[in-house]
Formats: sequence, structure tokens, C-alpha cells
Amino acid sequence: MTVTDRWHKSHPKKGEPFCPEHKRVPTREHGRGDRWLVRYRDEKRLQLKRSFDRKADTDRFDAARKADTARGDWIDPKLGQTKFGDYAPEWLAARLHKPTTEETYRNHLRKHIYPAFDRVPLASIRPTAVQQWVKSLRAKGLAPRTI
Repeated sequence: MTVTDRWHKSHPKKGEPFCPEHKRVPTREHGRGDRWLVRYRDEKRLQLKRSFDRKADTDRFDAARKADTARGDWIDPKLGQTKFGDYAPEWLAARLHKPTTEETYRNHLRKHIYPAFDRVPLASIRPTAVQQWVKSLRAKGLAPRTI
């Protein structure tokens, strides 16, 4: 992971003019957008980046990202934007179970889960939403085993 200043060159050429405000050589991006950038790699080794206005926020994100990675807890925020309905077939395909169990899961998804969570991003599904959904299934008279 690398933190960089987008507004100033880290290796300026000799004789390049300084920015009077910061006393450093400016880049073409000087004064545009967030100043600080963190580059890091996801679990597939693809490079990602995130920018911040303040260096302290950049350093905090970088430190948290490094700690999460070391613990094995980091999850790509973009994956959290995946809709439940797009993820569920992947999840189902990765499960090892009997064909009849798979069919039961497909039916439960189609009848009960997709109507509630199909277009909801995974990161937005909170325990309280699941509890409310379970309560609504009970109100419909579904058996505890089905729920």
C-alpha cells in the first residue's frame, strides 16, 4: 500500500518551478480533486485506489487497510455493492449438497428471499432487516423449519 501526494511531484526534475503555496513542485493535478491517494491491491492482486482530502484520513485508511489485511478481515467495498440477487446464484453454485436440497434452496430464494432482498446491495443488508423479514415470514404462517 502506498500513500502519495497527487498535487506534488515526489521526484521533480532539476529546475522545475515550485508551488509558492506548498514549496514543492506541482503536478498537472495540482489543486484539482482530493490531494492524497492510497493505492492497494485486492485479494485478486488487482490495484485499487482511494483518494482523500486530508493526509490524516489517508493515513488512517491505509493503516486500517493494512491491519485488516494482516488479520484476513478485509473485504473489497465494491463487492458490498453487489446486489443480493446477483450474488445468490454464485453462492448456491458453490455449495455442496444433494440435488433435492439445491432445489429446496432455489424455491426458498424464489418465493421468500428474492422478494425481500433481490435488488438490495449485500453491504446494505443489516441484521435488523433480516429480523424484520423473519418476523414477516412468521406472520405469513410459515413453519419455523422453512424460515
